[in-house]
Amino acid sequence: MLRSLESISFDAVPVPTAVAAPVMVVAPTRMEFPELVYNELFYMEGQAARTVKLGDQIGTWRVRAYVFQGADYRELTADVQADKPLYAELDLPAIASPGDDISAAVNYATPRPADLVIATAWGETRARVSGSGVQRFAVQGPGRVEVRLEGADGSDWTVRDVAPPGVQKVTASRLLILDKGQTARGEKVVIYTSMGQVLKDTITALIHYPFG
Repeated sequence: MLRSLESISFDAVPVPTAVAAPVMVVAPTRMEFPELVYNELFYMEGQAARTVKLGDQIGTWRVRAYVFQGADYRELTADVQADKPLYAELDLPAIASPGDDISAAVNYATPRPADLVIATAWGETRARVSGSGVQRFAVQGPGRVEVRLEGADGSDWTVRDVAPPGVQKVTASRLLILDKGQTARGEKVVIYTSMGQVLKDTITALIHYPFG
């Protein structure tokens, strides 16, 4: 018995290829807005250097250095400009009570037209902006405020929280310079070994005032 073997050809069926999912690019969100980023008292002899990470604020940072030797000191001041070509910077209160009606603002700058979105717990504001300007909106209590500015030149996202009123702390204190043999009494007595330590603690207290 003879069996013939014939080759049978089939039309090729295309196999679907996997399509890569679009890459989601999330703009870095600016969320850290400290009033003070660095405050250190240290001993030095000769030269000293420190690397400081700034906050997310757009604008001018002022750097002050104090060199103490005994009761004498010298102050050095320099400014550092933090900027970017496209940004939206929030100007709003740190605290608010429910039911308040406070005028807040977004200061923006963009070389070309861009979309500005302000999202709050009380609504959303959208605007098409260009150049430098101010977009105002209302803050009616504590909550989170988000701002997005997106255009052909990039994007800038920023988030800030408006806190409810806290508990105010008031502390009365006196600074005494004692001569040898003199004494001082009080509920809490802090001994400063240098004027530099006094300055450091004073700056910290002013930043936290009136909430501790």
